[in-house]
Amino acid sequence: MAGGKTPHLDLREAERMGYALAIVPGLLMKTIVGACDLALSELKKNHAHPAIPGDMSVTEFFRRVGADEWEPLRERYKTPPRKADARNSRGARVSLSASLEGSRR
Repeated sequence: MAGGKTPHLDLREAERMGYALAIVPGLLMKTIVGACDLALSELKKNHAHPAIPGDMSVTEFFRRVGADEWEPLRERYKTPPRKADARNSRGARVSLSASLEGSRR
């Protein structure tokens, strides 16, 4: 992580030293946090949604974060729709089994 204990090293030099993989989570996380701070400060200043650099469509965004892999899993594990919950005399939701229990008393 830049600014951490690991010394700065050009990735080409690391490759020459025999490394085949560099793990850089700090690079991404610090970049994301900085972008979030900037977007929120612009929102606060202008009271409007700021332009997003490199904006992509909603479909492209979901594909980028794995939606194509999620859909088959969603279909495989989806639960059948629930029947509407009953409501008690105060309008609060209660499960159907609890409402049946109460009607027997």
